[in-house]
Amino acid sequence: LEVSLHTLARQVNHQTLITIGQFNEYQLQVFVDGGSPNSFMHGRVSKKFHLDILPTRPFRVLVGNGQIVVCSNKVLGVSLLLQQHPFCIDFFLSPIEGANVVLGIQWLETLESIITN
Repeated sequence: LEVSLHTLARQVNHQTLITIGQFNEYQLQVFVDGGSPNSFMHGRVSKKFHLDILPTRPFRVLVGNGQIVVCSNKVLGVSLLLQQHPFCIDFFLSPIEGANVVLGIQWLETLESIITN
């Protein structure tokens, strides 16, 4: 198993931050999940916005509820606006519940210091 993803099973925990992002004129619910190494997007979102879906080497994702799903597609270079800051993000496609996209550690590492209260 390559990835563990809490948000696929709607398991929001102390490592998960919920916010709103913007893609073009559309608002998206975004989970920032410090327990996930990669970023994920629901397949419906990629289809709705007519994003170019590319195949990737399939890998298994262990979901927080113990279920295993397979990711075999990705979208590259998606422009997402978060708190007025633009980001260009690559996503693996997966059946996320409770959010449109999940930003994982790979995305978090692109940021400078993060301060929360």
